[in-house]
Amino acid sequence: MAVLALGRGIAEADAEKGRAFFEKKCVRCHKITDQNGTGPGLKDVSKRRKEEWLIKWLKSPKEMIESKDAAALELLERFKVKMPTIFEFETQEGLLEDVLDYLKTL
Repeated sequence: MAVLALGRGIAEADAEKGRAFFEKKCVRCHKITDQNGTGPGLKDVSKRRKEEWLIKWLKSPKEMIESKDAAALELLERFKVKMPTIFEFETQEGLLEDVLDYLKTL
C-alpha cells in the first residue's frame, strides 16, 4: 500500500482495489503485458510515463489530446481510438490512486 499526494489530498492507494477496477473496466482495451490490444499494453507503464502524466491522462484523456500533448497525440495516431473519460475517477474517492498503485505492479 502506498500513500500518494494528489490535488484532492492524501489518499491511501490500494493496488488490489485498483486491479479489481482495472479488470472490470480496462481489460476490454488494455493488456497487462507489453502486447497491444485496442489500446497499448500496460506492462512497465509507470516506468515509461511519469506519474504526473498518468494522472492527467487517466483523469481526462480528451483534455490531454485537446492540449496537444505529444504523448497523447502519439497514442491517438497509433491506436486510432480515443481513450474514454473514466468518470468513476471523479466520483469514487481514491480510485485513481488505487489504479495507479496497481499499474506500478505491472
